[in-house]
Amino acid sequence: MAKFADYTRYAASYCPNLPNMVFNRAMLSACKEYFTKTQAWTDTVTLDLVEGQTVYELPEPWECAAIDTVLSVKLDGAALSSHTSVEHGPKRDKVSAFALINKKEIDFYPEPKQAQTVTIEYSIKPAFDTTELPSEVFDEHFEGLIAGAIWQIKRMPGTDWYDPNASGIHYQEFQAFIDQKRIEMMTGGNNTDLSVNIPNFS
Repeated sequence: MAKFADYTRYAASYCPNLPNMVFNRAMLSACKEYFTKTQAWTDTVTLDLVEGQTVYELPEPWECAAIDTVLSVKLDGAALSSHTSVEHGPKRDKVSAFALINKKEIDFYPEPKQAQTVTIEYSIKPAFDTTELPSEVFDEHFEGLIAGAIWQIKRMPGTDWYDPNASGIHYQEFQAFIDQKRIEMMTGGNNTDLSVNIPNFS
Protein backbone atom coordinates (compact mmCIF):
# COMPACT_ATOMS: atom_id res chain seq x y z
CA MET A 1 0.00 0.00 0.00
CA ALA A 2 1.11 3.55 -0.74
CA LYS A 3 0.75 5.74 2.35
CA PHE A 4 0.05 9.38 1.49
CA ALA A 5 2.38 10.66 4.22
CA ASP A 6 5.35 8.99 2.54
CA TYR A 7 4.87 11.33 -0.45
CA THR A 8 4.67 14.63 1.43
CA ARG A 9 8.18 15.47 0.22
CA TYR A 10 6.92 15.81 -3.36
CA ALA A 11 4.83 18.80 -2.30
CA ALA A 12 7.27 20.23 0.25
CA SER A 13 9.25 22.28 -2.28
CA TYR A 14 6.02 24.07 -3.24
CA CYS A 15 4.62 24.21 0.30
CA PRO A 16 7.15 25.01 3.08
CA ASN A 17 6.62 23.57 6.57
CA LEU A 18 3.96 21.20 5.29
CA PRO A 19 2.70 18.70 7.92
CA ASN A 20 1.89 15.15 6.85
CA MET A 21 -1.64 15.54 8.19
CA VAL A 22 -2.36 18.48 5.86
CA PHE A 23 -0.89 16.65 2.89
CA ASN A 24 -2.97 13.56 3.70
CA ARG A 25 -6.17 15.59 3.69
CA ALA A 26 -5.30 17.36 0.44
CA MET A 27 -4.27 14.13 -1.28
CA LEU A 28 -7.46 12.38 -0.23
CA SER A 29 -9.55 15.23 -1.62
CA ALA A 30 -7.61 15.17 -4.89
CA CYS A 31 -7.97 11.38 -5.16
CA LYS A 32 -11.72 11.52 -4.66
CA GLU A 33 -12.17 14.15 -7.37
CA TYR A 34 -9.76 12.47 -9.78
CA PHE A 35 -11.22 8.98 -9.55
CA THR A 36 -14.83 10.18 -9.50
CA LYS A 37 -14.35 12.23 -12.66
CA THR A 38 -12.20 9.74 -14.57
CA GLN A 39 -13.60 6.40 -13.36
CA ALA A 40 -10.04 5.17 -13.93
CA TRP A 41 -9.95 2.90 -10.88
CA THR A 42 -12.15 -0.10 -11.64
CA ASP A 43 -12.57 -3.65 -10.48
CA THR A 44 -14.61 -6.67 -11.52
CA VAL A 45 -16.08 -9.11 -9.02
CA THR A 46 -18.33 -12.13 -9.20
CA LEU A 47 -21.37 -12.64 -7.01
CA ASP A 48 -23.09 -15.98 -6.48
CA LEU A 49 -26.88 -15.75 -6.43
CA VAL A 50 -28.95 -18.33 -4.63
CA GLU A 51 -32.53 -19.40 -5.14
CA GLY A 52 -35.06 -17.13 -3.47
CA GLN A 53 -32.67 -14.34 -2.37
CA THR A 54 -32.92 -10.99 -4.13
CA VAL A 55 -30.74 -8.61 -2.07
CA TYR A 56 -26.96 -9.03 -1.75
CA GLU A 57 -24.16 -6.97 -0.27
CA LEU A 58 -21.82 -5.55 -2.90
CA PRO A 59 -18.31 -6.90 -2.34
CA GLU A 60 -15.56 -4.29 -2.00
CA PRO A 61 -12.01 -5.46 -2.78
CA TRP A 62 -10.18 -2.83 -0.71
CA GLU A 63 -10.77 -1.51 2.82
CA CYS A 64 -9.45 1.87 1.67
CA ALA A 65 -12.04 2.16 -1.12
CA ALA A 66 -15.72 2.72 -1.75
CA ILE A 67 -17.84 1.94 -4.78
CA ASP A 68 -18.46 5.01 -6.93
CA THR A 69 -20.48 3.73 -9.90
CA VAL A 70 -21.63 0.29 -11.00
CA LEU A 71 -20.60 0.18 -14.66
CA SER A 72 -22.18 -3.14 -15.64
CA VAL A 73 -23.84 -6.25 -14.25
CA LYS A 74 -23.80 -9.34 -16.45
CA LEU A 75 -25.37 -12.77 -16.23
CA ASP A 76 -24.04 -15.40 -18.65
CA GLY A 77 -22.33 -12.58 -20.56
CA ALA A 78 -25.57 -10.62 -21.08
CA ALA A 79 -25.96 -7.19 -19.46
CA LEU A 80 -28.79 -6.81 -16.96
CA SER A 81 -31.00 -3.72 -17.01
CA SER A 82 -30.67 -1.10 -14.30
CA HIS A 83 -33.82 0.15 -12.60
CA THR A 84 -34.42 2.67 -9.84
CA SER A 85 -37.06 0.34 -8.50
CA VAL A 86 -36.86 -3.32 -9.37
CA GLU A 87 -40.63 -3.65 -9.11
CA HIS A 88 -40.79 -1.83 -12.46
CA GLY A 89 -38.37 -4.21 -14.15
CA PRO A 90 -39.41 -6.50 -17.00
CA LYS A 91 -41.29 -9.60 -15.90
CA ARG A 92 -39.26 -12.56 -17.04
CA ASP A 93 -38.54 -16.01 -15.72
CA LYS A 94 -34.85 -15.41 -15.01
CA VAL A 95 -32.96 -12.54 -13.43
CA SER A 96 -32.98 -9.66 -15.90
CA ALA A 97 -32.66 -6.45 -13.86
CA PHE A 98 -30.96 -4.98 -10.82
CA ALA A 99 -31.26 -1.93 -8.58
CA LEU A 100 -28.65 -0.43 -6.27
CA ILE A 101 -29.40 0.30 -2.62
CA ASN A 102 -27.16 3.10 -1.28
CA LYS A 103 -24.18 1.68 -3.23
CA LYS A 104 -23.91 -0.98 -0.54
CA GLU A 105 -26.38 -3.60 -1.72
CA ILE A 106 -27.76 -4.80 -5.01
CA ASP A 107 -31.32 -6.02 -5.55
CA PHE A 108 -32.12 -8.45 -8.39
CA TYR A 109 -35.38 -8.91 -10.24
CA PRO A 110 -37.12 -11.23 -10.60
CA GLU A 111 -36.20 -13.49 -7.74
CA PRO A 112 -33.52 -16.02 -8.72
CA LYS A 113 -35.02 -19.47 -9.30
CA GLN A 114 -31.68 -21.26 -9.15
CA ALA A 115 -28.03 -20.71 -8.27
CA GLN A 116 -26.43 -18.28 -10.74
CA THR A 117 -23.28 -16.15 -10.92
CA VAL A 118 -23.26 -12.53 -12.01
CA THR A 119 -20.23 -10.43 -12.93
CA ILE A 120 -20.15 -6.87 -11.63
CA GLU A 121 -17.81 -4.14 -12.85
CA TYR A 122 -17.64 -0.88 -10.94
CA SER A 123 -15.50 2.20 -10.59
CA ILE A 124 -13.92 2.89 -7.22
CA LYS A 125 -13.02 5.97 -5.22
CA PRO A 126 -11.11 6.31 -1.93
CA ALA A 127 -12.99 5.75 1.31
CA PHE A 128 -13.85 8.93 3.20
CA ASP A 129 -11.08 8.59 5.80
CA THR A 130 -8.31 6.61 4.10
CA THR A 131 -4.67 7.69 4.17
CA GLU A 132 -3.43 5.14 1.63
CA LEU A 133 -4.19 3.53 -1.71
CA PRO A 134 -3.00 0.34 -3.40
CA SER A 135 0.52 1.04 -4.65
CA GLU A 136 -0.21 0.07 -8.25
CA VAL A 137 -3.19 2.42 -8.41
CA PHE A 138 -1.42 5.33 -6.73
CA ASP A 139 1.76 4.99 -8.80
CA GLU A 140 -0.12 4.84 -12.11
CA HIS A 141 -1.93 8.13 -11.45
CA PHE A 142 0.62 9.84 -9.23
CA GLU A 143 1.43 12.87 -11.43
CA GLY A 144 -2.19 13.91 -11.68
CA LEU A 145 -2.85 13.24 -8.00
CA ILE A 146 0.14 15.26 -6.76
CA ALA A 147 -0.95 18.20 -8.94
CA GLY A 148 -4.38 17.99 -7.34
CA ALA A 149 -2.97 17.81 -3.84
CA ILE A 150 -0.74 20.87 -4.37
CA TRP A 151 -3.71 22.78 -5.79
CA GLN A 152 -5.67 21.99 -2.61
CA ILE A 153 -2.77 22.96 -0.34
CA LYS A 154 -1.89 26.24 -2.08
CA ARG A 155 -5.42 27.56 -1.65
CA MET A 156 -5.42 27.28 2.16
CA PRO A 157 -5.46 30.88 3.53
CA GLY A 158 -3.48 31.78 6.62
CA THR A 159 -0.75 29.20 5.96
CA ASP A 160 2.91 29.47 4.98
CA TRP A 161 2.12 28.00 1.58
CA TYR A 162 -0.98 30.04 0.64
CA ASP A 163 -0.66 31.25 -2.94
CA PRO A 164 -3.91 31.64 -4.94
CA ASN A 165 -2.09 32.25 -8.22
CA ALA A 166 -0.03 29.08 -7.87
CA SER A 167 -3.13 27.24 -6.76
CA GLY A 168 -4.84 28.21 -10.00
CA ILE A 169 -1.89 26.98 -12.05
CA HIS A 170 -1.85 23.60 -10.31
CA TYR A 171 -5.62 23.36 -10.67
CA GLN A 172 -5.24 23.74 -14.44
CA GLU A 173 -2.57 21.06 -14.44
CA PHE A 174 -4.78 18.75 -12.35
CA GLN A 175 -7.74 19.23 -14.69
CA ALA A 176 -5.50 18.56 -17.70
CA PHE A 177 -4.51 15.20 -16.21
CA ILE A 178 -8.18 14.42 -15.57
CA ASP A 179 -9.13 15.33 -19.14
CA GLN A 180 -6.29 13.22 -20.55
CA LYS A 181 -7.29 10.21 -18.47
CA ARG A 182 -10.95 10.55 -19.45
CA ILE A 183 -9.94 10.54 -23.12
CA GLU A 184 -7.82 7.45 -22.53
CA MET A 185 -10.74 5.72 -20.83
CA MET A 186 -13.11 6.57 -23.68
CA THR A 187 -10.77 5.62 -26.50
CA GLY A 188 -8.78 2.83 -24.92
CA GLY A 189 -5.67 5.00 -25.22
CA ASN A 190 -5.53 4.39 -28.96
CA ASN A 191 -6.62 7.76 -30.33
CA THR A 192 -3.65 10.08 -30.14
CA ASP A 193 -5.55 12.81 -32.02
CA LEU A 194 -7.63 13.43 -28.89
CA SER A 195 -4.72 13.80 -26.49
CA VAL A 196 -4.55 16.78 -24.14
CA ASN A 197 -1.39 18.85 -23.86
CA ILE A 198 -0.48 18.78 -20.18
CA PRO A 199 1.66 21.82 -19.33
CA ASN A 200 4.71 21.54 -17.12
CA PHE A 201 4.39 24.05 -14.27
CA SER A 202 7.40 22.90 -12.26
